[in-house]
Amino acid sequence: MSTFILPSNPNIYDAKNAFNDLHTIHWVQHNNKSVSIGDIIYIYESKPTQRIILKTQVIGRDIYSYHIDDSKYSTSGIDFSSKGPWLTLRLIENIDTCISLKDLHELGLKGSYVKNPDIKVRTNLTFNLNYLI
Repeated sequence: MSTFILPSNPNIYDAKNAFNDLHTIHWVQHNNKSVSIGDIIYIYESKPTQRIILKTQVIGRDIYSYHIDDSKYSTSGIDFSSKGPWLTLRLIENIDTCISLKDLHELGLKGSYVKNPDIKVRTNLTFNLNYLI
């Protein structure tokens, strides 16, 4: 099992409320071939929050039939149902501990910000994230 951090922009999609209300949602997969069923995905919310807000687990991948209605969580009016294929993610927990980008860098995350849709987290960072939560 691997761990990833995926970015979420609250100006485009209200991920926190979507997961809390629906518990399971589709997330754009892009060309990501390294995410597998069972993997853990942390959702990092960009400005203004700039911290990890959710821990999720992949329960489906290569989904081409968008059947979860999360349209009310689109804060930008974008219709995500036409952006497949998708991963299906299930909420594990809300992250109330403030784990900021600075914290992620101190734990070993490389790069100036979370932007890549398939940032795979190294084992030592995963351990430290789990310890903080």
